[in-house]
Amino acid sequence: MDQWEAEAVEAHAAWAPFSSAVAAVALVGPGSVSDAAEDLRSAMYALDQAAVAWHEAACVAGRGNLAEFDEKYMEAVAAKREPGRVFQQAARKALNAEA
Repeated sequence: MDQWEAEAVEAHAAWAPFSSAVAAVALVGPGSVSDAAEDLRSAMYALDQAAVAWHEAACVAGRGNLAEFDEKYMEAVAAKREPGRVFQQAARKALNAEA
């Protein structure tokens, strides 16, 4: 449980810088990058909410093997892959970093 708590604190601490970065991209980035960043933020928020639900359920159950919550978390992990890829591709294009 100590490990779960440490990871939850770390994830919570990472959310503010991530949100700030998305806001900065929205202000100064080209529209395609801004849109991709917002889609990624939405996917990351869903992932964060799935992790919070898992953490709360695991603390109540006293164990981490919770099939329903594990499945929802892994679905959120998979759902963020495409928005992450699209954001990276849009950012690289905007920065002229494409090969």
